[in-house]
Amino acid sequence: MNKGLILCGATVLFWALYAVYARFAASVWTVDPLVFGSLATVAAGLALLLFAGRGPLALSTLRDPHTWAYGLLDVLAITLTVGACLYATATELVLLLRIDVIYGLALAWAVFGRRMRPADLLGAAAIAAGCALTLAQMAASDALWAAVLIALGSLARAAATIIAERHPASGAADRVRDRCRITGTIMLASASLYLAAVATAALVRAGLDPASIAAVPALRLLPDGAGFLDPATVLAAAGLGLLIYAPATYFYFYASRVAGTETFLMTLVYQPIVTVALERALGAVTPLPPPAVDAWLLGAILCVVGGSTIMLAVRHLRRPPARPQPVA
Repeated sequence: MNKGLILCGATVLFWALYAVYARFAASVWTVDPLVFGSLATVAAGLALLLFAGRGPLALSTLRDPHTWAYGLLDVLAITLTVGACLYATATELVLLLRIDVIYGLALAWAVFGRRMRPADLLGAAAIAAGCALTLAQMAASDALWAAVLIALGSLARAAATIIAERHPASGAADRVRDRCRITGTIMLASASLYLAAVATAALVRAGLDPASIAAVPALRLLPDGAGFLDPATVLAAAGLGLLIYAPATYFYFYASRVAGTETFLMTLVYQPIVTVALERALGAVTPLPPPAVDAWLLGAILCVVGGSTIMLAVRHLRRPPARPQPVA
């Protein structure tokens, strides 16, 4: 449990960095979100494979159906989350994304048969209240699109986490380089699907009337193929992939396997606290405006963090004592 929580804590830090970086890139550098996300996935996968070097498990990982199922869900989750950055601040985004804890509890029960405790129901209700408070303080039009995109993205992320936990190749890796090799292979599989989806969407956009694109917010999320040639987008994606997304995904796979899907997702509710601190620090030295944490948003943070803390505390306090090992 302690090792799992440490790994989850590392994931929280890197995903908070991811959220702030993505918001900065979308708001200040005005990168194309989908092109940005697809290139960042490629960069992260290559970084992990270069670090790992040649070794076992790469080909078997690539042939495993779990890899491609994870890739499809990962592409969907990233696309929807990056799109939601257009309607929510990074702090609002990570608060709303914590609806994935409720999805995770349901999926862990359905897939692994892990029962839900009364504290889980209480914590889930608190998280749902926090998400409602977050939406209540947003502009109505932004809240609607953010709610739809994040609800779907969180469901895809929770399902992807279930697959990450039970991925056979990930479970077989017991060294850092092996885990990096497996994670990098999975990320490149995701990247291939991501690039194919972005290219298809760019072709769809090219065939649409510009007036229709301007009138419908959802159509404005379709990528412009010119983004692949934009130096700001390419450089920003490379920086995200190498410095943040690669270690974030490494810890994500490792933590979900060691701690379990629902416990892993519960620890991610502490991400808003880290995100607020990072956004305020970034706002002091960049054009990105710092987050305004009003009473509504503070209440949302307390609900989300409090609900998760209840669930984690009950799990930690009621864990069975370690059994003594027989003496050889």
